Amino acid sequence: VYVHRDPNQVDRGTSENYFLSYYAPRVNDSPYNIGLSVSRVTQEIVLPSVYEQEFQSYGVEVSRTFPGDGPPSQGLTLGAGFGWNDHYNQGALAPPASGQATTGSLFANYRAVRFRLYSEEGYACNLRLDGSNKDVASDYDFSRAAAGCRRFWALGETAHQTLHGAVEGGVYEGGGVGRLDGAF
Repeated sequence: VYVHRDPNQVDRGTSENYFLSYYAPRVNDSPYNIGLSVSRVTQEIVLPSVYEQEFQSYGVEVSRTFPGDGPPSQGLTLGAGFGWNDHYNQGALAPPASGQATTGSLFANYRAVRFRLYSEEGYACNLRLDGSNKDVASDYDFSRAAAGCRRFWALGETAHQTLHGAVEGGVYEGGGVGRLDGAF
């Protein structure tokens, strides 16, 4: 549970964020993984009128890991999933909400991280594509692409000392009216 109020956003009040996920790797000793998630974000809007907007989402993902000669946690993982997002507004002066979207997802992850006695070395990269189509069980179209890579360097032989470097980015197109923050 995360409760937040940003004093720099004069049009916003308090927001509450709830997120729960479950990831089952290597189901029944197979190379397949299952992920489940649910989230809820409630944001109080105070300008130009007072109302509350709520976003709920649910997701299911299935993936397969190709570890090669390495341990099961390493190598390439490819997966797909689908989710459901819902947005609605509450209050006498609330604007129309953007509605719901049924989303499809494709993703790829690659891990080559070696755990030493006290630290880690290597890299982990990911790519994710998500989207919905208003003609397929959705009230609006959207597409999103995100990618990132993290590099880990062990710092000498000192216990628990790892330097991390990260590069991440993404683009978002479309979406419903009234998206929270209106950005990626």
